[in-house]
Amino acid sequence: MFWRGKRSLPTTPLSRCWHQGTGKTQTARLWLTAAMSEAIRRIAELYAVEKVARGLPPDKRTAIRQVEAKPAFDSLEAWLNGQLPNISGKSPLASAIRYALTRMARMRPYLDHGILELDNNTAERAMRAVALGRKN
Repeated sequence: MFWRGKRSLPTTPLSRCWHQGTGKTQTARLWLTAAMSEAIRRIAELYAVEKVARGLPPDKRTAIRQVEAKPAFDSLEAWLNGQLPNISGKSPLASAIRYALTRMARMRPYLDHGILELDNNTAERAMRAVALGRKN
């Protein structure tokens, strides 16, 4: 999902949601457990950094992300690029890896901007209450 604060700072960057990428990898996980378990482990490292940074001011979040999450993010991207040539191009795993790789550039802004979240789960949960109360 896209996130752009229309009424926030004019320089708010566009960012992708990590939860979308993990959903694809969770589906592909049924096919190649070892490789996808490693991908999920690497993504979990990013969420572990966010757990520490949550609630801090944006400048401190950015500093923590630069020190801890950026190396994990770069490592994940390199690992995904290294896995793709070793698997069948039509497999669900290859599809999940291509999905993540094509979105890496849009996921990267959260590393440099402390106001961005790693995913948009909070916003989606807030919208779900509205959708559940709607009549069709």
